[in-house]
Amino acid sequence: MNCAETLERMDAWLDGELSPADSAAVARHLETCPVCSGVLANRMALRERLRRVIRSAEPAPELAARIHSRLAADDSPDLIRRGFLAAAAMVLMSVGTYTAWKSGHLRLTPAAQEDYIASIVPEVAPIMRIGLQQHVHCAVFRSYPAQPPGEDELARGLASEYAELVRVMETHVPGGFRVVMAHGCQYKGRPYIHVVAKQGGDLISLLITRRKDGEAFNGASVYSSGTSRFSIAGFETPEHLIYLVSGLDRGANAAVFEAMRGSLRTVVS
Repeated sequence: MNCAETLERMDAWLDGELSPADSAAVARHLETCPVCSGVLANRMALRERLRRVIRSAEPAPELAARIHSRLAADDSPDLIRRGFLAAAAMVLMSVGTYTAWKSGHLRLTPAAQEDYIASIVPEVAPIMRIGLQQHVHCAVFRSYPAQPPGEDELARGLASEYAELVRVMETHVPGGFRVVMAHGCQYKGRPYIHVVAKQGGDLISLLITRRKDGEAFNGASVYSSGTSRFSIAGFETPEHLIYLVSGLDRGANAAVFEAMRGSLRTVVS
């Protein structure tokens, strides 16, 4: 079993959902692969953080009030049914928290967010991590206003030479997406230009950062990769690395990026 196959099965392995043969194959690979073993350690630590959050989280006041009201209104002596109602409420809260973590939308402490990023970046090449980590750090772990700013206001959030990126994104993202954020940001000291489009819970990030020595896509005109949740496409110019990161499938993400590539080159040249 190789690294990609092990990473794909890792959560099922932790949950005891694999067949005996697959479980043994994953275990053998983990014994000999330091990269996958590191991913495993991060995922186990993050799961423990999740369990602590679930155990310590305060339920929303309105949810607690509804549960108490329902229990008070139920004058049945059937304690089993009353206990089931309370247990069901806790299960719903726990499942919601776990689902949010699995999708990357659970807004935990900064340390837990870093654990999540650390658990997914080993799934892609180092050159792709540069875009992936900032998408998760800046776009995923964020709340957005119900009514996003207009295009002119968004453009003012960028340096003048990059203001056209808002129109480029609006023009090329799939129907239903709308640009909701455009700004300069940084992650671990690295500056980025970041434009985000959103549709419901789906996000698309356009990220531009200055190249450093040795950073290159090894000759690929557009390099495409991804994790279990995120698709990443990237290309380079003499001075910049440019990425599109999204929850679209890999082919759709790459197609959107290819369509806007000419406009992006014009903006950064």
